Amino acid sequence: MGPRRSILVVSPWYPSTSRPFSGTFVREHVRALVRAGHEVTVIVNEDEPTMRRRLGATTATAENGALVFRCRIRRGLPLAAVAVARTAVLRVALGHVRSAGRRPEIVHAHVFATGLYAVPLARALRAPLVITEHESAFAFGPFTALDKWVAARAFGAADLVTTVCDHLRRAIEAVGIRGPFVVIPNVVDTEMFSPSGAVGTTPPGSRARLVIVAGLVELKGIQHALRALRELTADATVDIVGDGPCRVQLEELAATLGVTDRVRWHGIKQPERIAELMRSASLYVLPSEFDNLPTVLLESLCCGLPVVATRVGGVPEIVEHGDGLLVAARDPHALAAAISDALATRWDRAAIASRAAARYGPTRLVPRWEALYGDLIEARRG
Repeated sequence: MGPRRSILVVSPWYPSTSRPFSGTFVREHVRALVRAGHEVTVIVNEDEPTMRRRLGATTATAENGALVFRCRIRRGLPLAAVAVARTAVLRVALGHVRSAGRRPEIVHAHVFATGLYAVPLARALRAPLVITEHESAFAFGPFTALDKWVAARAFGAADLVTTVCDHLRRAIEAVGIRGPFVVIPNVVDTEMFSPSGAVGTTPPGSRARLVIVAGLVELKGIQHALRALRELTADATVDIVGDGPCRVQLEELAATLGVTDRVRWHGIKQPERIAELMRSASLYVLPSEFDNLPTVLLESLCCGLPVVATRVGGVPEIVEHGDGLLVAARDPHALAAAISDALATRWDRAAIASRAAARYGPTRLVPRWEALYGDLIEARRG
């Protein structure tokens, strides 16, 4: 373990009461750093419809060992006004950080737009700026000329840019933006997402149980999973965790397909409950039409749960031989066939969990971040 660092994380997303799954991967990064002994401060530049307080109003709370400042940005502002407002609000938040007696040595922003707003913070602190990119628009769209302009300037001002998967790195380069990108995946809480306790098996004569954790939007492909469920020769049910604008439509589709009695809609659940469902399931299914680095897939593998997933985005970088099966997107027939094959396969769940923890656990990724932060801080001082 290296020296204790003071790190300022700036993000457009962070879990809240109204949005419990917003930026969970940012929170896990923060929590892993805190557990390793580092001082972490978070500034969340929020734009929620429930926020009716004045522009720039800031609240501070202690969350999982980090000090989290939530700054209000109201909706409906013109684009130029949004840019000015966000920069101004971040400066206000920086004042709060300083008044709390914190002296960040490094600024770590998430996604290019927030990275651009974080540039003046890093300059004011005379600290290196890291930007981690998660944005699917680089590969999936829409990605506008203005987006490219902002991304190029944000990345150009940063001391380091990381992407969560190599597919995203290549997508950024494909739109004409070059840079010394480093690929570092999201971190998983392997204390919570682990094969400890009962690991799901399917006793002879009983129903197999599939699990899907996703926002109920078209892009996540739940409609393809429901159609695949109808085609399955194996006797299986599916637990769907999550909510979203397509829920009613998906429930109606399940009724039309005649699989209503085989689907359980759980709504939004806390991570502890999701981990329990993963440990006791037979198979994790990811039917997405597009994804960069779906954290739920990493979490399921860390639980020792084999997967059937679509061959999209960074997913092929995750699923190694022995972890599960990959199929083409938007193909319910192929998805059903792969699920049937996977349910008939004897998987080494201990090996699945061990491989995933070695790649995505804090013991692997926190030292990488510590080394990168340390190199940037020393380079700035030198």
